[in-house]
Amino acid sequence: MLEIIKLLGGATVLIGAAGWLATKFIENRLNREIEAYKARLKAESDTEIENLKSRLQVAAKEREIAVSWLHQKRATAIESLYSSLADLQHAARVVLDTLSPRNPADIRKFSSEAVKKLHQTYGAYLKAKIFLSPLTCEKIEKVLRGIQGSVVMYDLYLGNYDDHELNTLTDVKDIAWKDIQAVVPAALEELESEFRLVLGVENS
Repeated sequence: MLEIIKLLGGATVLIGAAGWLATKFIENRLNREIEAYKARLKAESDTEIENLKSRLQVAAKEREIAVSWLHQKRATAIESLYSSLADLQHAARVVLDTLSPRNPADIRKFSSEAVKKLHQTYGAYLKAKIFLSPLTCEKIEKVLRGIQGSVVMYDLYLGNYDDHELNTLTDVKDIAWKDIQAVVPAALEELESEFRLVLGVENS
């Protein structure tokens, strides 16, 4: 009887030991699988993070190139347009200022050139408009309107008079120049400030 109990006790110990070993084996295997899974997740996450960083760097570079291109286009457009506006103002001065030509042929010639320059400047403005803000465009149009009315009006008057009658248009010329002076210098100064701001060269 004692032998049977001893045998059964030994078997129970063996079964218990086997069960404990099995449990440990399963736990170890599960731990390894969990660690492997965590390592796989981390690797995948690291890869995705690196891919995202790379995409963000590419996007940032593309934006930097686009901004640089736009700024260069704006700078070129502003340079061309400002030069044209300065030439137009000078052309108006040559025709309408106090010291403008008195010879009929010169009066007609310079007046025609001023009107032609006005059209050229409008053309330059329309080409540059897409690169400029609405506020900047408003200021440009204010300058153009300030010159346009006076120059075109005077040129139209010239077409209705013979050469020997042009000296009678002094008052018309003086009024036209006065109208330009009332609007254009201040408008052009405001536009210059706006151009400096767009180009990033505004005085601090």
